[in-house]
Amino acid sequence: MENRVDLLKRLHEDIKSCRACSLPDDGPHRFAGTADARIMLVGQAPAKPRGVEGRPFGYGNGRKRLFDWLGRAGFEEEEFRSKAYMTSITKCYPGPSPSGKGDRKPDKNEIANCSGFFDRELELIRPALIIPVGQLAISVLLGEMKLSEAVGHKFERDFGEWRSTLIPLPHPSGANLWNNLPENQALISKSIDLLLDAEV
Repeated sequence: MENRVDLLKRLHEDIKSCRACSLPDDGPHRFAGTADARIMLVGQAPAKPRGVEGRPFGYGNGRKRLFDWLGRAGFEEEEFRSKAYMTSITKCYPGPSPSGKGDRKPDKNEIANCSGFFDRELELIRPALIIPVGQLAISVLLGEMKLSEAVGHKFERDFGEWRSTLIPLPHPSGANLWNNLPENQALISKSIDLLLDAEV
């Protein structure tokens, strides 16, 4: 019988070999972490391939802002990466946004094509704490709601045989102007305080 480490390795191989949709496989799939991680951070989709960097939130202003937030919650970047399993709802880069600002949001078919992979990740990791980052990850894990109803709040969700605490954050991209409003920055600070107090 395969152990969790082997099952996770096979899952990653299945993700890399998937051709269920027309998105080009032109860069590293961005998921990282171990099968015994207690924290799962979930984004929207991998970012545009750049160089050899294959880590989730591996470069740019999004990485800087995300790890500024996590640093305020007591997690230095490399420490967090060593403790958390980082992944996304969809597994391939969806391409640029039609507006030219940021990346395109994955469509319903792309989300559906990847849902089995994400479900398998959840089942294998069974995290005590999930940090959904951005509107898409929040909606998949918690249902449709406004960012202002999610950020700054803590949720509990049963996943069959285990329960996770969920503490959402907005997407840290510079294209996300929601983050710049003072009232929303106050909600982000509340999420950071909740992460400080989370038991993992």
